[in-house]
Amino acid sequence: MRALHHLQLLLSFFLKFKNTSHTDVTGYGAKISYSYIPLDGVTSDCKLYLGTSRNNLTLHSTGTSGNSGTILGTIDLTGLQANTTYYYKITSTNSNGTTESEVKSFTTLAVTRPTVTWDL
Repeated sequence: MRALHHLQLLLSFFLKFKNTSHTDVTGYGAKISYSYIPLDGVTSDCKLYLGTSRNNLTLHSTGTSGNSGTILGTIDLTGLQANTTYYYKITSTNSNGTTESEVKSFTTLAVTRPTVTWDL
């Protein structure tokens, strides 16, 4: 039992997300960036969960990352609704388990259509 507790502490240290952030927010898109440190020698899969409710995130995209050093990733989101709050989290899973980032949010910009007038 003590060895299992030690392993869980070790995994929580090595699989912890260092950073998740959002940038380049527009009316229809945003960029999500993340970094974490995997357990050396173990390849991880990363998943982005996205939604308009903190409690109802759905899988948006999946990728595979490296197995050593600090893993950096960027996900470009497109086709979003203007003036809408989105929530997201990143998960990483390997043979040692799954860890996830905290849930964060951003709001896409309001988009106004230009008014066209004609002088006749």
